[in-house]
Amino acid sequence: MRIFQKDDYGDNHRKIRKQFGKAYYEVVFTYDSTAVRFAFDYAAKVRIWKDTGEPLDVIFGNGMGRNFLFKSFRKQTRQNKKRKKATAHSIEQVPLQTEKTPENIWKIKIE
Repeated sequence: MRIFQKDDYGDNHRKIRKQFGKAYYEVVFTYDSTAVRFAFDYAAKVRIWKDTGEPLDVIFGNGMGRNFLFKSFRKQTRQNKKRKKATAHSIEQVPLQTEKTPENIWKIKIE
């Protein structure tokens, strides 16, 4: 458990300052750095408010992410009424794709 402070997002906005002192949990998803390389040492990091269970933010290892300080998780993920609701069977799994094939440092070339 951690406490939300000025160092997390600064204090330039009233909605951010209002969260100071609130407790949250941080969940870090690690990855195999021999298979892929990200800018940060995690695949993703999610911070969740202790009191509501709602996410504070999600940050991916490439530096991209989303916060839920100004628009709630529910509002940002609301399905369009015309679209079919996503289910486990309607989600297509896509294999990991990288820009370059990682070099295998364990394979020794004997000439």
